[in-house]
Amino acid sequence: MATTVLIDLGDDWSVGEETVRRRYRGRGSRFTVAGVLGVLVLLLSVSAAVPGPVFVRLATIPVHGQVTIEPGPDAAFVGQQTLGSQEVSRYSISTGRRLWRTTVSDPPENLRYVAAAGVLAVSTFEPVPSGSRLTVLDGATGRPLWSTPGYPLWSWPPDLPAERDQLAVILVGDPAGDRDLRMVRIRTGQAVWSRPLAAGSEVQLADWARSGRPDVLVIGPDGMATVLARGSGALLGTKQLASLAPDGPADPTGQTSMNVVGGSLIVQRRDGSSTLLTDYALPGLAERWHRSGEYFGFPDDCGQVLCIAELNRLSGVDPGTGRVRWTAPEWQGASLIGANQLLGYRVGDIQRSGVLDAGTGRLLRDLGDWSPLAAFGTSRLMTEPDSSDYRYTWFARLDPDKAAIYPVARLAEVGLQGCQPDNDLLFCTTLESDLAVWRYPA
Repeated sequence: MATTVLIDLGDDWSVGEETVRRRYRGRGSRFTVAGVLGVLVLLLSVSAAVPGPVFVRLATIPVHGQVTIEPGPDAAFVGQQTLGSQEVSRYSISTGRRLWRTTVSDPPENLRYVAAAGVLAVSTFEPVPSGSRLTVLDGATGRPLWSTPGYPLWSWPPDLPAERDQLAVILVGDPAGDRDLRMVRIRTGQAVWSRPLAAGSEVQLADWARSGRPDVLVIGPDGMATVLARGSGALLGTKQLASLAPDGPADPTGQTSMNVVGGSLIVQRRDGSSTLLTDYALPGLAERWHRSGEYFGFPDDCGQVLCIAELNRLSGVDPGTGRVRWTAPEWQGASLIGANQLLGYRVGDIQRSGVLDAGTGRLLRDLGDWSPLAAFGTSRLMTEPDSSDYRYTWFARLDPDKAAIYPVARLAEVGLQGCQPDNDLLFCTTLESDLAVWRYPA
């Protein structure tokens, strides 16, 4: 039975039937094409569900220079750096009008809208003295509220209903020197707790969504790992690990790295082509397992398993025991995209992606050269260059549960590095020096 699929052509209505036939060859046993007001209607012999409405362009906002984008409620917050100015503005998506503009003292490299506090956090990070700054603006008016040297580390577990302001972890001070680690109320800058850090310390946030605990991990330059409770700064666990310093006595090669993955701290030590992985459970840092092999990259949280990459295969490892549950030849990495699905990928002469079963590593759907636009906690959008005309990009919606992909749009001259999805909206800078906002079928 034929399924009707609508594909938005954006500003180009002349793509033609032959282009679509080439693009979709092999995706259905037969189809016909009809052009209707710039939208192609494809009758595909597939059993997939019909996608929702096509992309609708809501606003076009002129931008200049280096641009940073952050979605908000009926709003696009835009940071712009030009030769003579550094500013942040709020635009209405409904009208395209600028609602306010605020000049900032440092480049607005990162923007984060915090709905719970009604603020826009503007931050700059430079690994040099006095090179980092956090400035917080009122989201409705653009009025500066407070500012500090340093930069934020974001953590987003749900606060108690009585908490009006979202809490944020910030590192105050120069990256190369002694600093303070503070938990603050993001609207006021008021410190909930503070802790001094020695020069060379690293700070990581526990993955609260996976572990259920929104804790803070501090690793000192001497290799002492400390776990702190997010809400109070209370000490939850400590462990003496290898030194992070290149000439440290416990690590003369300087090939040690430590990262939070799911509910664990994993220490990775490289020695030539071999890598030793050691797992410590959070928050108490009890050692659970270790294994060695010719691994590269770093283990990824793949839900039921940890994904560990080797040269020509991907292994799914039990997080609690380190036992290998499955191997997937020819895949080099994966990330969790659904309750039981992974987005696998390989790079090299042939770039490829696919939907894998998290429990077995089995390939559920080969996606060819489709690639994700953003992290899957943010969006289900996939992109692929148009092989017939590289000025255009195809967009598709991926349904992990069904391992199905639905092409929904073909857009012209979109710079994918400047795209920011948010629920059912897509914000992209274009080659025409503007910011375009579309609504799409999420």
